[in-house]
Amino acid sequence: MTLRVVVAAALVSCVLHVVPAAAQPAPDFPRPEKLTIGYLPVIFHGQLFGAQEKGWLNELGVPKINLLRFTSGTPFLQAMASGQVDIGYIGVGPVIIAGHQGLPVKSLAATSKDTMGLVTSDTFAQIYAANQPTSAAFAAFAKQVGRKPRIGTVPRGTTPDVFLRMWLAGRGVSAENDVEIVPMGVDQLTPAMAAGRLDGAVYGEPQLTLILRADPKFKVLLYAKDLVPDLPGGTVMVQQRLIDQYPAMLEKLVEIHLRTNKLFNTDREFFARTVAKTLGIPLDVAQASVRSPAAHMVTNLRALAATLAVYDAFEVKQGVWPKPLKIEEVFDLRFYDAVLKKHPELAD
Repeated sequence: MTLRVVVAAALVSCVLHVVPAAAQPAPDFPRPEKLTIGYLPVIFHGQLFGAQEKGWLNELGVPKINLLRFTSGTPFLQAMASGQVDIGYIGVGPVIIAGHQGLPVKSLAATSKDTMGLVTSDTFAQIYAANQPTSAAFAAFAKQVGRKPRIGTVPRGTTPDVFLRMWLAGRGVSAENDVEIVPMGVDQLTPAMAAGRLDGAVYGEPQLTLILRADPKFKVLLYAKDLVPDLPGGTVMVQQRLIDQYPAMLEKLVEIHLRTNKLFNTDREFFARTVAKTLGIPLDVAQASVRSPAAHMVTNLRALAATLAVYDAFEVKQGVWPKPLKIEEVFDLRFYDAVLKKHPELAD
């Protein structure tokens, strides 16, 4: 099966807000009159939120910066493909899709690793614990409950979806025959679990914490670090036209990104306050989320390349793509390297 990115103008799944420009001297490099930056409502794209909170985005010298919030990577990538988004804090699933589709975008830095988790109902968790291997647990659930387990995640080809399929395949469970994978927007996962429409959900924080708070009987069955260590979570994806026209501005963007990442990893309370404010969640939920086993904020995309290649190879084996990507073709790490040469203290 071949996934196709539909170039669409509709942005019904996003929310726009504008970063106010602060009065300050203009930077001595070319920059556009406006930028549109997309993101998902997850903590593993939090460097953008922190940079906004500190006012550091104003160092780009761009008069107007619009932030667009998306509910999943699929419409997000559609907006990137159509040129409606200039810079995307986006999951690695869309990075793989963009590479195979030949979209003119590159990833300049990572945002995170080991960011996903599988949270399940108490019924599923108990059956899973009592019946091993995993394939036997899925069969036992179907026999006891009278239907296949329903596991929700965001649409096909996104990072959580591929994570789920990798986990199932590695444990001898057929994604087509042994489980019902239910695609939905990220904001639907918690209410769907709370209403009993799902037996499990795969996503990152703060959704894992929100689901656990919805019912104390819910359990996190698996974290990404238990599946494939260093599984990449997200990247900073940039349109090639910006790379060609405004390289100095993008180096500054990457510097800001690394600076924010360092701040988050040394001040988790600031991280939590920023996440709570930006995502509109209670502070205690944000505090738990940033200390979760699914919260690993990193910037060195090169260090995650080997695992990303495993991710891509899995999709090739599943028939999604005809042949593997050359992973280096979806990266442009000149900016990351230039920043670290000037600021080695910002390394992960």
